[in-house]
Amino acid sequence: MLGCILQTMTGLIARVSRPFVLALLLILPAAHAAPLGLVLESGLTARVSYAFSSNQAFAVALEYETPIPVPLPIDVSLTARIGYNFSAAGFEAGLLAKALVLNSISGGLLGVGVWLDIGARNVGSSLNSFNVAFGPFLNFNVDPLYATLSVSLLSLTNGVYAFDLGLAARYYIDVIALELGFDYNTIGFARASFGLRLGL
Repeated sequence: MLGCILQTMTGLIARVSRPFVLALLLILPAAHAAPLGLVLESGLTARVSYAFSSNQAFAVALEYETPIPVPLPIDVSLTARIGYNFSAAGFEAGLLAKALVLNSISGGLLGVGVWLDIGARNVGSSLNSFNVAFGPFLNFNVDPLYATLSVSLLSLTNGVYAFDLGLAARYYIDVIALELGFDYNTIGFARASFGLRLGL
């Protein structure tokens, strides 16, 4: 019974959110510095984050991730994100692209890939900023737990160079998953986040 209800809700959410998500993918620049390397299925994630820096503490976001088929043995996905920072009174938007280049190392335990993150933070406030970052990640697959370590080779925020480190984790409970993330960069920005993901 619960499975039927979840399946019905999942289908309804997918139909209702599809036009909005497609618009996000087309018009918004994606997301955060700690990408999860896993590229399996589409999903909608509600996320709460706390930034350990002045005037930028609490934010909420809605993210939609979807795999993109490519004619290569590479798993690619895009994640569109839109949110609001309560502490800075500004909106956030972004687009995160991930490519899992080697998705089966050591019998499927490890995966290696690259990510590109483009986003705007605190738009409409005095703290608005634009950032872009890219780099490699290492994914650890221990079903139902997946974790990723990521590093930025280049991270620019309003023209200021920084070096990012990220840790992300996802734990699956049927079609629902719990997500945790932590980001840190050398200009002093650090953020912890918690998300609830619904597979679509």
